[in-house]
Amino acid sequence: MACRVLEVPAHPAAPPRTVGPVVWPAEHSWDRRYENLYAAWIAALFDAPVEASLDFRPLHQALRDPARNFLYGYLGLREDDPKNKAALPATPDCADLPYFLRGYFAWKLRLPFAFRDCDRGTDARPPKCSGFFTNEDAPAGKDPLAAAKSFFRLMSNHVQSGSARTGLDDDATDYYPLPLEREALRPGVIYADPYGHVMMVVRWVDQTPEHGGLLLAVDGQPDTSIGRKRFWEGTFLFNNETKSAGPGFKAFRPVVRGRGLARGAREARLPHHPLPGPGGPASPARTVARGDRRGGPGRPGSPGREPAEPAARRDPLRARPGSGSGRRCGRTDLHLAGPFPSANFRPGTEAARPTTGSRWTSPRARRRWSRRYAPPTRAPSWCSR
Repeated sequence: MACRVLEVPAHPAAPPRTVGPVVWPAEHSWDRRYENLYAAWIAALFDAPVEASLDFRPLHQALRDPARNFLYGYLGLREDDPKNKAALPATPDCADLPYFLRGYFAWKLRLPFAFRDCDRGTDARPPKCSGFFTNEDAPAGKDPLAAAKSFFRLMSNHVQSGSARTGLDDDATDYYPLPLEREALRPGVIYADPYGHVMMVVRWVDQTPEHGGLLLAVDGQPDTSIGRKRFWEGTFLFNNETKSAGPGFKAFRPVVRGRGLARGAREARLPHHPLPGPGGPASPARTVARGDRRGGPGRPGSPGREPAEPAARRDPLRARPGSGSGRRCGRTDLHLAGPFPSANFRPGTEAARPTTGSRWTSPRARRRWSRRYAPPTRAPSWCSR
């Protein structure tokens, strides 16, 4: 045991009032300590009893609550003060939500942050990214708070659902895929479904002899509301045969320095990142590819056990058409109009398709079936621009 004397100032240092050469300086780097703190901050920000319905509209209702946000007012700029008309607004949709929270945390603690400009992909390939924007770009604004607000506006104009659906083996992305292991899926990890919706993991609920385990996540909606949902096949959509997306659980690619410039770490650097699963530096993309090809993510909330499925009307965390936690975003509501098909459901097979000579002979009945069950070839992305 050893002791060390530390000098602590009697008063906090005055916040900077002038804009520097960058939006904010990166005085620290992402390591295990900051990744753990980020996960703890996300968990605290969206903490609530499991049976409670958790909603914010918009996100800054949570960020401006000191009881939830332990980084409230950390910079001394009144950036979270609801009485300050110049306070930082937070109105992200589902694609912007993970970026905004990661950028907000990095801004507060002077960590590097970056994002890319990605396209939406095609029917034959996932989205591709180009360009690279970082906190070390030239600022726009007359003071530090205005510069940060301008940077987050720029981010929201470039980030969209294609940013999360990039290919699993693509290094020029903002996210990299994770193995389906409990240690890897921590608060702050995102889930990108192949149809354009993005969710963020916020809490694991341990399994007990009476109840199955739960995985809880939050997502944003076009009306800027943020809601919490639980993992089930109606919210975490998955399809292994989608060529236009790289779906699954992903984490932010750490921003590192090379030749004096900030850039995203490539796969060769990812084993040093604190999020790879146990068992050594396996390639995250290949680990995911070797997973369950029948139904995708399965049930990570209850490994080895299939708990009874509670009725949707009794579960405040299940997305429902017209409910506060299930507004139209991505493709969730398209399935919830009727019985949810399994992951092996393939419209067009004789078992699934209305056939001639049955009660589906009328064109009206066929159209009704198509609207109710058959997914479109290219699902609309309602959650972002």
